[in-house]
Amino acid sequence: MKFKAIIFDFDGVLFDSERIHNQACNGVFHTLGFNISEEEYFQCYVGLSDNEMFPLILNGKNIACDTVKIPVLIEQKINAYRAIINNRKSLDGFLNVKDFVYAYSKQVDYLAICSGSTRVEVETTLNKLENGTLRNFFSQIITSEDVCNGKPSPEGYLLTAQRLKILPQDCLVIEDTQRGATAAKLAGMSVVALSINKADFENVDLIASNYEEIDTWIRRNSITKNRVEQK
Repeated sequence: MKFKAIIFDFDGVLFDSERIHNQACNGVFHTLGFNISEEEYFQCYVGLSDNEMFPLILNGKNIACDTVKIPVLIEQKINAYRAIINNRKSLDGFLNVKDFVYAYSKQVDYLAICSGSTRVEVETTLNKLENGTLRNFFSQIITSEDVCNGKPSPEGYLLTAQRLKILPQDCLVIEDTQRGATAAKLAGMSVVALSINKADFENVDLIASNYEEIDTWIRRNSITKNRVEQK
């Protein structure tokens, strides 16, 4: 196997959670007199941490919030997200993601998560995702609280490799945003973009619309590498 670790972004990669984040944000923004449409959210804010997103949105709406108020609003959003997730009996991951995680947990040394969401949001979702069956497959979970700079800074991915005690070039990252893909590339990692919108990405190793395509690409590259090594 070419890669020693596969590192997953979380939102939009393991679970289709972005609409829930948008809903949770609007639960807070409604009290301030506005909402963010899904179109605006996906176009402008997907891939940003709450700490980056909230000041941008509030400034754009000409709403003055000091450094004390913004963390309060973010905490309200996190609580709203948790409430939405906890009200669901179970959560289905993306098509074939469960089988992909199971299969590659036996073929690479490590699986990990590097997310711009908070630890509470990631852990709350993992507890429900596929009835909680995926949680124990991830050796490391890096979240927004673990870094000073969010994506596209490579800090989170470099920290993930450091904690796994492997080299960045031995990691494959699965991302769904250009911001995240840039972060992984700057960290020196291989990157697969999981998206149906190929025009949204540049400088990635593969753009795949599903996990079956990712699996096929990994296997093809592993076979090619093994043949080169045997010569």
